Amino acid sequence: MSVLRERPMIFSAEEVQAIRDGRKTQTRRVVKPQPRNRNTTAVAIAGDGIYEEFSPRGLLVDTRTWRCPYGQPGSRLWVREGFYTAGDNKKLLGYVADSDHPHGEPYYKKPPIHMPRWASRLTLTLTDVRVERVQEISEKDVAADGIEVEFHAPGSYGISDPCATGTVTLPGGTQVWSTALECYRRLWDSLNAKRGYGWDVNPWVWVLSFLMVTSNG
Repeated sequence: MSVLRERPMIFSAEEVQAIRDGRKTQTRRVVKPQPRNRNTTAVAIAGDGIYEEFSPRGLLVDTRTWRCPYGQPGSRLWVREGFYTAGDNKKLLGYVADSDHPHGEPYYKKPPIHMPRWASRLTLTLTDVRVERVQEISEKDVAADGIEVEFHAPGSYGISDPCATGTVTLPGGTQVWSTALECYRRLWDSLNAKRGYGWDVNPWVWVLSFLMVTSNG
């Protein structure tokens, strides 16, 4: 019987809160390396999670393949998040996402990259894996990605068409934007623009849908 492989994935404190609340069931991660042909309009699946690059006319323009580094449906991810420890034995005191630092003894705040498997309290199971350009995200997927979205029907607030507003926590604090998509764009840029994968670049991304299967905290 084969052992199910688990892979670590880093999430911010805000993302962890959204996962635990059931608001976040999807995440987007940059495909690396990006397709060479910037005019590519389709990255077609070639079975077993391997992707090949095709031109708009359906011609194979790149023989490289992309295997999703996070697994395929059924694979598990264990969440790395910010946490607190104390003492030489690195005793676990709590999690940054809980917004309450330890009291009563000296502690160290540790970034997610340093979280060991034993300290992780969240395990996720992938339910779907696909690739698309980041700007292809829909309002429905914006909500699945953890943005707090409020949908408004025609006639409310004097609007003539359905629309959605979004709320997001950025380094400068919690902000509300007139559209959920704009809200997600600003969040994406706060995390990825400095690495060269900003919204305007419109990079290819892995779209990972998941369910939380374990929550120990």
